[in-house]
Amino acid sequence: MINYFPSLYEDELVYSLFARYYQKTGYTTYRDVASDLFQNPAVRTDIEFINQLTDDAFNHIQQIKPIEQVILENTMYSYYGRFMEKGRRQNAYTSLVQMTGNHMNLLIMKKSKGKDRYLRYCPLCSKEHREHYGETYWMRVHQCPDIRICYKH
Repeated sequence: MINYFPSLYEDELVYSLFARYYQKTGYTTYRDVASDLFQNPAVRTDIEFINQLTDDAFNHIQQIKPIEQVILENTMYSYYGRFMEKGRRQNAYTSLVQMTGNHMNLLIMKKSKGKDRYLRYCPLCSKEHREHYGETYWMRVHQCPDIRICYKH
């Protein structure tokens, strides 16, 4: 049962929210956190989107903001779906909202052969986050593939 859940920051990846949850709960293993958050704790956490959540985790996120808004503002859906045909984009969005996992087949995502994906951040943004919030987080805008600079700095 989830007793504490952090709030989402502006442009924060949901993955970052889960990482901050992990840090603040005091759990010593990822498996314990995954059991709290995900229906299948053995599945690898999706960095860009959302895994199927437990009812408890889903309800906590819904208290912060509606899942539809989370998909648009805190996942990479807006980036990948922007230039897709409307019907396919809507199907991907519905899949994300319903957490069926089919979005990976519907979204057009560049395959990075031989390249490991990793989380990126701007050191100046991180400094600002620490000064303003007391902690830092991964921003969605910094995770856009092939964009190597911070739009702000």
